[in-house]
Order: sequence, then structure tokens, then C-alpha cells
Amino acid sequence: MDNEKYMNSYVEVLKNTLNEYFYANITLQTNQKFMESALKEQGEQIQKYMVMIANYEKENEEKSANESELLKQLKSENEKLKFDISDKENIVSQNQSKLDNAKIELRDEIQRLKNQIEHLNQVNSNLESVRNENANLKTEIEVLKQNIASAQSTQLAPKQINKSFVKKGLVQTQVEDGGNF
Repeated sequence: MDNEKYMNSYVEVLKNTLNEYFYANITLQTNQKFMESALKEQGEQIQKYMVMIANYEKENEEKSANESELLKQLKSENEKLKFDISDKENIVSQNQSKLDNAKIELRDEIQRLKNQIEHLNQVNSNLESVRNENANLKTEIEVLKQNIASAQSTQLAPKQINKSFVKKGLVQTQVEDGGNF
């Protein structure tokens, strides 16, 4: 009986061991299938994420390229605008210089015209005084003519006639001819 007991125990241990291995094998195969499925799913997810990352990187590169191109364009436009501003500032400076020169020329021309007006006023004043002297001389000549006429009529000697205009002499006046001022 000992042998039978031993065999029964042995068979029992073998059954238990076989059952344990069988359950362990089933568990391992189930875990393996689950792991394969999970790994496959994770692989698909990773692949999906890799595609998304590649798309984002491509978009980012395109965006960077566009932004870089836009930045280059903006810098170019900025430089062009700076050059235009510099050009306009030079033109304004030149025009300001021309304006300043024109102001100086106009001020000089105004002063020259004032001097000419003053000179013309002096000439006009001199002409007025000459007219007055001529009028006085005409009056004296008329008076002398009348005196001569009355002397001839009364038969007076010509030596008695008032020759005051001869004594005074001709008035010396300088009259400009209106030439260059």
C-alpha cells in the first residue's frame, strides 16, 4: 500500500502540477494575447501620434518658413521705408535751404525796393521843389513882363526895372534822370 499511496500522491502531485502548469499556460497565453493586442493598439496609437507629430513638425516648418519669409519681407519693407524717409528728409532739407535762400533774396529785394522808393521820394521831392521854383520864376517873369509893358507904356527907362530874379541867380537843383538806382 505504500506503493499505491505513493503513486496516488505522485499522480495527485502530477495532476496538481499539470493543472497549475495548464492554468499558468492558459494565463500566460491569455496575457500574451492581451499584451499582443495592447502592444498592437499602442503601436497603432504610437503610429498615429508619430503621424500627428510629423504633421505638426511639417506645419511648424511651413509656418516657420512663412514667418521667416514674412520677416524678410517686413525687414525689406522697413529698409525701403527708412530709405524713403531719408530721401524725403533730404528733399525737405534741400527745400528748406531753398526756402531760406528765397527768404534772404526776398528780404534783400524788399530792402532794395525800399531804397529805390526812398530815392524816388527824394527825386519826387526835388522835382516838386523845382516845380515850385519854376512856378515862382514864371510868376516873377509875368510880373516882369507886366512891369516892362507898363514901363514901355509910361516910357520909363529899362534901367529902373526890378531885376530881382537876375540877382538871385538861377537856382541850382540836381534832378536825377531816373537811371540805375
